[in-house]
Amino acid sequence: MVRVVAGLGNPGVEYEQTRHNIGYAVLDCVAARRGALWREQRWCKAAVAETNFGSAEGPRIPVWLLKPRTYMNRSGDALAAFCKDKGVNPEEVLVVLDDVALEVGQLRLRASGSSGGHNGLESIEERLGTREYPRLRCGVGAPRGGDLAGFVLDAFAPGEALAVDGMIDRASRAVDAACTLGLTAAMNEFNRRNDSEGGRG
Repeated sequence: MVRVVAGLGNPGVEYEQTRHNIGYAVLDCVAARRGALWREQRWCKAAVAETNFGSAEGPRIPVWLLKPRTYMNRSGDALAAFCKDKGVNPEEVLVVLDDVALEVGQLRLRASGSSGGHNGLESIEERLGTREYPRLRCGVGAPRGGDLAGFVLDAFAPGEALAVDGMIDRASRAVDAACTLGLTAAMNEFNRRNDSEGGRG
């Protein structure tokens, strides 16, 4: 059962539209659709919103949405502090992040895995002490040259806008599915949809 959804990014207006902040964008979409309000929590260095998932007929499942306000390479500090305070286990955390190994618009939902060199995941793995936590990877494409750091801290190209908007919407619905139907059902639905759209990954 997912109890915390963490969207990764960097704080500050200069980073808002960058590829590295797609996790923030997805959680903003989830919060907006559910009418959840963000509150800055200094004690854990994160913005937190509370919401409930589930159908009107079924049980309502409380879930926290969390955006670490540390920089990307310290994401684990905020998440670990919050999980410790709330008694949340790593397998109950869904992390939403950018992935340069996937084309723009692609999603990959997994129950666990390696960091793949992603600084945010490396920080979370170190602080939680495990790789066994779910993650939703959102494709941001790969740079043509070798400047990976500069690429992820840059904005999407204008021609990618439709694909990015569609990905944010689908990722927010994947979060809904993971929280209401369970991770396996969400993986079956959204990973298969990527394949049917002709993507790779």
